[in-house]
Amino acid sequence: MIQLQRQRSHTGLPHFVTAPGEYLTRCGEKVTVTKVYKRFAYGFYNKPQIRESWNLNGRILLWTETDNDIISIVTNDIPILS
Repeated sequence: MIQLQRQRSHTGLPHFVTAPGEYLTRCGEKVTVTKVYKRFAYGFYNKPQIRESWNLNGRILLWTETDNDIISIVTNDIPILS
């Protein structure tokens, strides 16, 4: 929790996409993040495999929420809401 408070984007939102792994989108789809860089995370939707990129705060568009924004981490197939 402390780490999330320290890592904030210039939008003021926490960075919680910090490592490769499985995440859940706002519309309920599971996505796989394969690479995380200083400003962006890259990965794909699992069915079908469509490539995508996210800001580290989970949003596709920096200032606007969309259905494909990442909203939680998936651990052992159980979403952990952030």
